[in-house]
Amino acid sequence: MTQVQDTNAAQTISAEAAGAITKAKRVASPEATAALALHRERANLGLAILAVLEAGKSGDLATLKPLAEQHVKEVAAAKAAAEAERKANPTDRGAALAEYRAMTNDALTLLKHLEASGVDVQAAIAEAKAKRAAAQPAA
Repeated sequence: MTQVQDTNAAQTISAEAAGAITKAKRVASPEATAALALHRERANLGLAILAVLEAGKSGDLATLKPLAEQHVKEVAAAKAAAEAERKANPTDRGAALAEYRAMTNDALTLLKHLEASGVDVQAAIAEAKAKRAAAQPAA
């Protein structure tokens, strides 16, 4: 009985210690939040300018900034359209796994059928691997 009480006391002490050790969630000041938002906006604009430059446009900042802003809007619209499409056509959970299982079951059924008809499946697989290896260029 003493052993049970000692265990409970140890659990209580460790729980209290864990509560004392956990830190309160840090909250950023409004100034820090504003600075972070400004930094993100500038970084996004810089990336957009790089994308515009990679697309073949050239010029100074005054010419590239509107093109970059347009690029940001186009990317945001494309993301929104993709998200809307994804929400409009939800895939069933596990649909890919069910499709994979169906294909695997079909392949196993085919193998059993070939074995039952007297085909040497292992030799056929080895021959197919050899043909595939011969068809691939050497790297």
